[in-house]
Amino acid sequence: MAATRYLKVEPRRPHGELLAEAERLRWLQGRLPVPALRYDGADERQSYMLTSEVPGNDASDERWLADPAHIVALLAEGLQLIHCQPIAGCPFDQRLHTELARAAANVAAGAVDASDFDEERVGRSAASLLDELHATRPSDEELVLIHGDCCFPNVVIDGWALSGFIDLGRCGVADRYHDLAQAERSVRRNLGERWVAPFFAAYGIGVRRAVLRRLRHRRARGGEAALLPAARRTFLISGVAPVGHSGSKRKPTGRRREWR
Repeated sequence: MAATRYLKVEPRRPHGELLAEAERLRWLQGRLPVPALRYDGADERQSYMLTSEVPGNDASDERWLADPAHIVALLAEGLQLIHCQPIAGCPFDQRLHTELARAAANVAAGAVDASDFDEERVGRSAASLLDELHATRPSDEELVLIHGDCCFPNVVIDGWALSGFIDLGRCGVADRYHDLAQAERSVRRNLGERWVAPFFAAYGIGVRRAVLRRLRHRRARGGEAALLPAARRTFLISGVAPVGHSGSKRKPTGRRREWR
């Protein structure tokens, strides 16, 4: 049976994330269960990245949501696995000052699509949101290796066991509450408020401390993701032969369909 591959395509731009994700996948090999990088490169218009499949289904699949206690425990297990990794020598800086600088560059370049803001920020300008992020910036960070986009669709489960992680373009050294705030929001959206406390308990922190930190953290980090360029597109590719090494000039080919 031919192997399944995923192709990500992003318009080429100065502040694009796709090739940065490829760099992270190279570094993460052997450290965490992540897709294998099969190809990355760019032409004059677009950047490309081809990866292997992580076996299983993501945590938002109905079969996992049917057992909330089990799935929040697996989500907590996944975050613990990421957060316990040594950060010495990690080349990817996702600390708040770095992310605010990237957000400012995106705003200055006109790369932010304000029409795509979430319900909490709809009607705001990118510049006003950036000003708010600077004004509400917390004074300290608990530095760990973070996923960077921690939500149910980016955690893959297979046979009720953690299989791996996907969409790691913002992985790097940052405050653990960046991941915890995103995970808490995903738990509420997928399972409801009553499962937030069990999630924090499974992770190993008290819900009061977690919520207080999360509220402060959300003010500083919740809008940062809104100041990213437009999202990339991802395709599922069936039966694609392995493409050459990352320095190859040949673009991946195969039967494609938009995935999510």
